[in-house]
Amino acid sequence: MVIAWQGLLLAGATLAAFAAGMRWHGTDGDGLRHAMTIAFTTLALVQTVHAFNARSQMESAFTRRLFTNGWLWAAVLACFGLQVAVVHVPFLQLTLHTVTLDAADWSLVLSFSLLPVAVIEAVKLVRAWLPS
Repeated sequence: MVIAWQGLLLAGATLAAFAAGMRWHGTDGDGLRHAMTIAFTTLALVQTVHAFNARSQMESAFTRRLFTNGWLWAAVLACFGLQVAVVHVPFLQLTLHTVTLDAADWSLVLSFSLLPVAVIEAVKLVRAWLPS
C-alpha cells in the first residue's frame, strides 16, 4: 500500500510540474518541449530525492542517519549532475530533445521534487503521534 500511494504522489508531483510548465511556456512547439523538459527533470529528481524517504517507513529522513550513507549521497549527487548535463549540454539536448532550464524552471522542478518529501515526512509524523 505504501508503494502505491507514494508512487501516486511522485507521479502527481511530476504531472503538476508538467502542467505548470505548460502554463508558463505554452502547449505547442518549443513551449511544449520546455514543459516536457521540466516534467522529465522533475521525474528524475523526485525519484532521486525519494531515496531518502524510502530508507524507513516510520523514522524521519531527517535524523542523525541522514549523513551516514556516503554511497547514497554520492549516487544522489551523480544523478543530479547527470540531469543538469542532460538539460544544459548541447549534444545531450539534441539527443534527448531537452531545452535549457532557467532559474525559474529549476525552482519549479526543485519545488515539485521536494514536495513529496514534505508530504511523506508529515505522514510519518502523524503516524508517530497516533496510538498503535
